[in-house]
Amino acid sequence: MLANLHWMDLLVLAIGFVIIIAIGVISARRSKSAEGYFLAGRSLPGWLVGFSVMATIVSSMTFLSNPAFTYEHDWRHMPANCTYLLAAIVALLLFVPFYRKLRVNSIYEYLEHRFGTWARLYAAGCYVLLKTAKMGIVLYITSLALQIIVGRSVPLEMVMLVFGIVVAAYTIAGGLEAVIWTDLLQGIALIGGGLICMPIIASQVPGGFAEIIDVAWRQGKFDVGNTDLTLLKVTLWATILAKFMSFCQLLGTDQTAGQRYAAASSDREARKAVILGCLLTIPV
Repeated sequence: MLANLHWMDLLVLAIGFVIIIAIGVISARRSKSAEGYFLAGRSLPGWLVGFSVMATIVSSMTFLSNPAFTYEHDWRHMPANCTYLLAAIVALLLFVPFYRKLRVNSIYEYLEHRFGTWARLYAAGCYVLLKTAKMGIVLYITSLALQIIVGRSVPLEMVMLVFGIVVAAYTIAGGLEAVIWTDLLQGIALIGGGLICMPIIASQVPGGFAEIIDVAWRQGKFDVGNTDLTLLKVTLWATILAKFMSFCQLLGTDQTAGQRYAAASSDREARKAVILGCLLTIPV
């Protein structure tokens, strides 16, 4: 059933599962109030929250889809992804101080204070629907990769079910604190795994890393897409604008970001989290 996995692979997976479950259990014991559950008691350091911001934005889907898109097309998403820096500046100047001053458990509480209960219910309901759809896509795409690792004899539905239950278990049990500490673990694995794999892959290619760059250059993989000033095609400028607006939405009006700003122990730590998240996200 798991013929593709060496015993050391299984050991690493087992250790990872144990650590994640332990994080969930410990965090659950420490969450004694609604604020402790949803905002980790507003006590987390900026470096930890910043790592979580990066892991939230650079999801498993991003880590798989961006290289796949570049392999098939070009590097048009690279300059567009750099607009995260501009969105982070907007968040630092506008959204972080705004949400920190409000001291709300949910960013949608402000909508209720400003416009009434209907606005809060509408925005929160749309957010839940959006994230439900996104999580379905993320789980599906990640499970496709996991199925290759564990072996295609394992049904895809089983892979999705097992990993979905594990993720839901530690999230529901431990609240935001469990999510953020797990984000740190997964972020280190994501970055470290990439840095370890790159030289190994390059060493197995005749000509090494230089040959990879040369072939990619000749095949146009470093192109940034269509630069025409037109509305009739998917151009680089359209991609940049779409990414910038997406990052502004994510850092400004998304509960996942607002919740993390509120979880930081101080305004200074919240600003530090945004800066660190930006410095980590763009290179990754």
